[in-house]
Amino acid sequence: MNSTQENFKRITTLAIPLIFSQVGQVVVTLADNAMIGHVGKEYLAASSFANSIFIVIMMLGMGITFGLTPLVGKAFGQKDYPKIQALFHNSIFLNTVCSIFLILIGWFVGNLMPFMGQTDRVVELAQPYYFIILISLLPMNYFFTFKQLAEGLENTKIAMVITVAGNLMNIVGNYILIYGKFGAPQMMLNGAGLSTLISRIAMMIAFVLVFRKNSLFEGYTLRFKLKEVKRSIQGKLFSIGSAIGLQMLVEGLIFSLASIMMGWIGELQLAAHQIAMSLSYFTFMISNGIAQATTIRISTLNGRKEYVKLQSAVRVSVVITLIYSTIACMVFFLIPDTLVSIFTSEDSVITAAATLLGMAAIYQIFDGMQVLGLGVLRGFADVKVPMIYAATSYLLIGLPLAYAAAFIFKLDAIGIWSGIIAGLAFAAILFWARVTHRLKNLHTKNI
Repeated sequence: MNSTQENFKRITTLAIPLIFSQVGQVVVTLADNAMIGHVGKEYLAASSFANSIFIVIMMLGMGITFGLTPLVGKAFGQKDYPKIQALFHNSIFLNTVCSIFLILIGWFVGNLMPFMGQTDRVVELAQPYYFIILISLLPMNYFFTFKQLAEGLENTKIAMVITVAGNLMNIVGNYILIYGKFGAPQMMLNGAGLSTLISRIAMMIAFVLVFRKNSLFEGYTLRFKLKEVKRSIQGKLFSIGSAIGLQMLVEGLIFSLASIMMGWIGELQLAAHQIAMSLSYFTFMISNGIAQATTIRISTLNGRKEYVKLQSAVRVSVVITLIYSTIACMVFFLIPDTLVSIFTSEDSVITAAATLLGMAAIYQIFDGMQVLGLGVLRGFADVKVPMIYAATSYLLIGLPLAYAAAFIFKLDAIGIWSGIIAGLAFAAILFWARVTHRLKNLHTKNI
């Protein structure tokens, strides 16, 4: 088996469970929006507003947990098992502190919702829902700590199974609590939030039980003392994780601020935007699964110093991503009305959302390539420069263009999405310039 075939087999083997895991998370969001959308567009607008704020905090916390994977992957490639144990224990401590801090920040931001230019009704519905899902950040980040450890050990199936089970629980909980079925109170949007909180706690508990029983984690323990917390390890984890988190934050920020700006235009546009973003998020998560598999593969090969296979792995991932992104683009272009009608029966919302889905089709390849570029760079634990590139692309290019196109050139919702597309395209160019630079250095030194 040559290196191309080996990498294709290994990357797809890693990617398929990751994709199911990623898509499983999005299915819950899609189910939330579909159920909430049929309650009324003001509830869908409130969900969009609350999630546009929460996702920024969530991305930062989740990104910090991601710092564990490349370090564990490299140590696993070197068969340094005590180092893996130390990384895991220090990651638990770091993610606990960071999650509590982010919840406190999120609580403060949530109280500023009335001053963000939304209608009184949207704020009234959004605030309690937001505070419920904010609490779920702590169990979610514990789950991701276990998930990143397992993936660094080249096991992506455990997280997939737990995620799918947890998301099925969430969807059933949504049905019961949103609509008040089986004797439960009809909680509308707050029911969706409570269901999310319960399912994330259950997913965390499930991974603790698996950790204690699965042979993959044999030799590793959950019990540790504070004296095992090392400043040097904490610093490394935080350095990589915070850079990933900030990169994810600025990417999430452009979408969050786009949602807030969409609310300035009107509830109809905000509801349509939420539907188009939910579908785009679904396709992104598949690309993200491929990118995460690439991170795992690159970090392991880098630890083993198998640089020829590493370069082949990058090429294989590019081909897979381009094929998938092209298919996603075609689907969005060909059947937008069919996809949008899943979420609402209101003709005005269907028309507006289908138009935005056409814009989303345009950026599928840019989005797939930018997240893959990040996946390659994370495999090298190269995260600080990409974070600067992301901030430049999204905050200095994408966001100002979105505002100008929407409110100065009066393109409204189309203008906001034009800015998003520009930011993603510029980010993809910068990330791949960086990847090319890293691969040239490998070629010069080691091949």
